Amino acid sequence: MPVIAVHPVNLKRDTVGGIKVYPSVLDIPGDVELALITLLQSAVWTSAGGSGNYGRLR
Repeated sequence: MPVIAVHPVNLKRDTVGGIKVYPSVLDIPGDVELALITLLQSAVWTSAGGSGNYGRLR
């Protein structure tokens, strides 16, 4: 069975439910295969831009 890792991203928190939180998707170690974004509508384009840069900056 494959291992699935969940890496929350949040600029304002260090942990969520006892899980380490990263300030940016670019700070997550290793490769990210899937990003699920849940946030306020007003923040969508800023966050999506960071995820889109992930492949170019790695």
